[in-house]
Amino acid sequence: MRKSTVYSAVLLAVLAAVGIAAASADTNYATCEVRKDGDTKNKASGPCTFSQRQGYVDIDLRNGDTYSLRPMDKPHHFKDQKGNKVVRTVSGGGTHEYKWSTSASS
Repeated sequence: MRKSTVYSAVLLAVLAAVGIAAASADTNYATCEVRKDGDTKNKASGPCTFSQRQGYVDIDLRNGDTYSLRPMDKPHHFKDQKGNKVVRTVSGGGTHEYKWSTSASS
């Protein structure tokens, strides 16, 4: 995963079907949009897979980048595989937005 994609990145996962239940272990096909500083990253944006099980989230982008998010102590707060903080916002229509912090912490 490229460092520039992680920092200040926003990842939108628009689920193709019904929203994912919190305990679901299924993989869903989605459309992901990756942005950095407001600009869409076309090589990473597009079809992707999204899975969520017992609070853990995995997102596989079309450019091969993979994000594995583990839950933290507050709802919708995660850490990625590099220790970066990630916050999820869920809106109507099954849209999940993940925002990465600009610095890693343990």
